[in-house]
Amino acid sequence: MRHCLLIICLFLAPLSAICQYQRQIDSLYQVLPTATDTHLVDVCAYLSKNYSYLGGGADLDSAFFYARKGLALARELEYIRGIERNLFTLGILHSHKREPRKSNEAFLEALPLLELTENKKGIALAYNNMGRNRLMVYDNEGALEYFLIGLRMSEEEKDTTDIATGYNNIAIIYHRMGDMEASLASYKKSIWLAEQINDELSLVYCYTNIASDYQELGHLDSARMATEKCLALGLKFGMKEAIIRAYNQLANFGHREREFDKTFAYTDSVFAWADEEAFGLQLGRAHHHRGAAYDSLGRPADALPEAERALYFAEKAHSMRSKANALSLLKSVHFGLGNYEQSMQYADSCILYQDSLFRRDTDQRLEEMKTRFETEKKDQEIAELASLTRIQQLELNQKNLVMVGLLGAAILLTLLIGLFLRQRMLKERQKAMDAEQRLLRTQMNPHFLFNALSSIQTHLYETEDPILSAQYMAKFAKLMRLILMNSRTAYITLEQEIRTLRLYLDLQKVRFGDSFDYFIELDEDLDPEEVMIPPMFAQPFIENSLEHGFVEMQEKGEIRLRFQKKEDMLDFSVEDNGIGVRQAARRARAKAHSSMATKIAQDRIALLKKMIRRQMDLRITDLQETDERRHGTRVTLLLPLLHPTQFS
Repeated sequence: MRHCLLIICLFLAPLSAICQYQRQIDSLYQVLPTATDTHLVDVCAYLSKNYSYLGGGADLDSAFFYARKGLALARELEYIRGIERNLFTLGILHSHKREPRKSNEAFLEALPLLELTENKKGIALAYNNMGRNRLMVYDNEGALEYFLIGLRMSEEEKDTTDIATGYNNIAIIYHRMGDMEASLASYKKSIWLAEQINDELSLVYCYTNIASDYQELGHLDSARMATEKCLALGLKFGMKEAIIRAYNQLANFGHREREFDKTFAYTDSVFAWADEEAFGLQLGRAHHHRGAAYDSLGRPADALPEAERALYFAEKAHSMRSKANALSLLKSVHFGLGNYEQSMQYADSCILYQDSLFRRDTDQRLEEMKTRFETEKKDQEIAELASLTRIQQLELNQKNLVMVGLLGAAILLTLLIGLFLRQRMLKERQKAMDAEQRLLRTQMNPHFLFNALSSIQTHLYETEDPILSAQYMAKFAKLMRLILMNSRTAYITLEQEIRTLRLYLDLQKVRFGDSFDYFIELDEDLDPEEVMIPPMFAQPFIENSLEHGFVEMQEKGEIRLRFQKKEDMLDFSVEDNGIGVRQAARRARAKAHSSMATKIAQDRIALLKKMIRRQMDLRITDLQETDERRHGTRVTLLLPLLHPTQFS
């Protein structure tokens, strides 16, 4: 329940605002028929946003409809602000539907547009939402990285509300990692900030969560004080769920400290506030606290109906943990009543449910292993059957060939031997080319790692900001993992390549003092998880732009990476606004320097052509050749459009 409560705290909207959202939707529908162009895009964005706050199934469908409609029109009009707004809303909507991958894709596409419009608050919110999406898939490292970036952006904007939210998010990560002291420290910062701006709603969430941290550390007095503050704020704002949870927690404290009158008073308050339909599990816990108090007072007859009600609500809510607790209480109560046989029965049931809780995760893992084993076994049986069928067919062919004559058999045998030898020769040649390709990829890695390490070293020497250092160290660690993973295979997904390049470019921005910007443009017809490309093809050309293209430039550098679909080919280009390839070449000749990275890339292309027997092309263009007013270099790679199914 702890993690569930924390996620609720992140996404819950004030119930008092629902009527306001509905009124705004009604107003927007009045202007919708007359809205056109960019105004229509904005109306769609606001409709989608307000529907998302309502949160019902039909409301989410409407929110998706207007966000997609607004996005399509904004793209057609090339309306940057409209594209960014509707992408951001789609990210929120996919998060509501618990689709974290699609949500993060929308936010990542929106980020360059947010940066283009210098919307730092929007950037911070995007990173915070991406962190919450990582929480959904239990990626604590990834969530912490996004939350740290979001916190940094909020601090630059001096937005107290968002800073408080950032510390709250980071506290959740520390709690999941088991570091309660760090979690408490972050919650205290969030509480202090919320108090400065009188944000009572955030205070309710923080006090609820901090009470759980104190309880896990065994600091019951502090936990009780935090719960009492949460109750006071909940009563002030009529937050029913917070009130009921606080009363139940205080009843538990009363029982643990043997202040049973308080337990009875607090559980009476739970019964007064909670209804069975919406808060059945909380009612069951209140009955459990009350029954346990009676049992501790030596009044098993009074405890029995409370324990039975606790079991009823636990079974109704399908809560195995609450049911195990209720069975344990019934065991103790019947023992106190002298019903030893029933007590033993409840004891056996209690042990059974406690064991079930322990075994549940293990059984699930075993079931997954069993399913995988059975699938592999079935595949093996099919392969063996196919092999047996082929053998039988060969035997039949051999008999027929014998009947035709020795001459036919000799010819067939000669053909089979020739095919076998040719196949073996092709396999040996393929192995040699694979080895050569791995060698070329291995030669690329030192260039890649050297620049990344230079960026980190420069940053650590020049900054004393621990949050920023943690952010870039997390990026560096992630970059190292990606390099190790990518170096083991000849092809990776386009999504993996973009992720690696983004991390590399971020680190290079630190190394070069933020002297350049980069943009990654992805054709909407391309699914980056469904396209396979050789790893690290773009990196040497990006390196050339940084090392040679931006030399002695007065204006800020710019690198654009584009991925486009052209029929059955992937058109992949790297473009900069540097001095141009001709001038860079003259400088290189003057210094007797040759680009080893570019030579390796050209060798890889030549080798890949032989391996996959498909057309590939590499073109390097000086932009000034086509337009005297422009300067810079464009490197274009034309690669076959390959899919993961071709490598299965």
